[in-house]
Amino acid sequence: MTKSLLRVVSKTATFRRAGYQFTAEPTDIPVEDLTKAQRSAIEGDPQLVAFLVDEPDDKATAKTDEKPAAKSSAATTVKK
Repeated sequence: MTKSLLRVVSKTATFRRAGYQFTAEPTDIPVEDLTKAQRSAIEGDPQLVAFLVDEPDDKATAKTDEKPAAKSSAATTVKK
């Protein structure tokens, strides 16, 4: 079974959207952690590049040559 992640990269050094701070390093956010409004704001922003990736629940048994991306420590939840 896999978990869907939204992988986001900022086109600028840092950029904030939908309560998150993004950088040029990829940030993975579990899709189920985002509201529809947050996801729409992130995917619709021209300063961000966002795409879906699947991460296996059991990384040890994943049959892929690509290593799963680690969650970036650059993502920071911004409290309103």
